[in-house]
Amino acid sequence: MFCDEPTSGLDSFAACRVLEALRNMTNNGHTVLTTIHQPSSGVFAMLDEYEPPPSTTF
Repeated sequence: MFCDEPTSGLDSFAACRVLEALRNMTNNGHTVLTTIHQPSSGVFAMLDEYEPPPSTTF
């Protein structure tokens, strides 16, 4: 599953519930790829892997 900013506009409680649902999907063998902008520390801690954005030089 690909989720583009699934926590945008949600408070931290709701965002954590969304991430828990996505976590349950991965625990059942599904692959989940998501983009999350400015996650709270609680949401960030729920992520398995983090790929930082590429460095940009001008």
